[in-house]
Order: sequence, then structure tokens, then C-alpha cells
Amino acid sequence: AIAMPRQFVNIPAMPANRGTGTFAQLMFPAPFTFGTNGQTNMDNTAATTSAGVPGGACILGGNASVTADLWFSYTATCTGRLTIDMCATGGVVTDTTLQLFTGTCGALTEVACDDDSCGDIDNLLSAIIDFNVTTGQQFYIRVGQWTGNPPGGVGPMIMTIGCVVPSDD
Repeated sequence: AIAMPRQFVNIPAMPANRGTGTFAQLMFPAPFTFGTNGQTNMDNTAATTSAGVPGGACILGGNASVTADLWFSYTATCTGRLTIDMCATGGVVTDTTLQLFTGTCGALTEVACDDDSCGDIDNLLSAIIDFNVTTGQQFYIRVGQWTGNPPGGVGPMIMTIGCVVPSDD
């Protein structure tokens, strides 16, 4: 079985009783659910590492090289092509991994994986581009730090999600 530890994510504009500042850091016992496409700020500084995750063949060193991971669920908002990327991330986080799964906790199937496709030789950030989806299809997204030499760093990150219906051109 997959051990999905409680993860920390940043969520904009939380009520005052949930924290202070622009973002409040909350702990979730389950993956955070995305309701819309667009950019989401997150921070994996306090994240732990999931064990027993399937897949990871696209990642140099496999899943053993992924640490400080965060989990999210996403429901496809279109029938078309899904793009998930970490390309807007800057600062101390320089090397990320992305995995996309279907299924349920304990019975996940990796359907897409990426390690270093944002095209920046200095910041080895990840992107899953043009993955075919159907409206309402449920996915789990795993974002992690690559822990090779040098390690990818932990801290603030930006994930961008978009679902595009192809034109008939």
C-alpha cells in the first residue's frame, strides 16, 4: 500500500482563524483538490516523502529519487489536452518531478510522468504536456523534489494546470 503522509500546501485568502498573511499553510489528511485551472502556489518545505508509489521510470533514479512530495487531486475540466507544469517556479526550487495517476489510494496507476521538461538548463523543472483527458476524469498529481546531486531544493513552487479543447483546424 502507498503511504501518503499528511502534506502541506499553501492556499490563497484563508479566513483569519486559519492563519495570517496572504497565504495560510494548512495540513491536509488527503490530497488537496483543484477546482479550476490556472496557477497554484504551494510550498514543500515541511513535506515528507511518500513510500510505495508506483511508476517513476521517467525519473532519473526512479521514485527513490523523489522526496518532499505533495499530492493533489484534479478533475478534468474539458475533453481535450491537459498540461501540468512547474515552469513558473523560481528561487531555491530548481529540480522537480511530476507524476499523474488514475485509480484510488492503494491502487494507483501512473499514466504520465516527467522529470525536467520545462526547457531551462539551469532549472530542471517538470511539465506534463498535452495529455489526453475527458471531462470529469479524476487524477492524482504528485509533485516532488528530485534528490540527486545537487538536490532540487525545497520551498515555494508554482504549479500551472490547463485543459484545452483542440480546434478543428
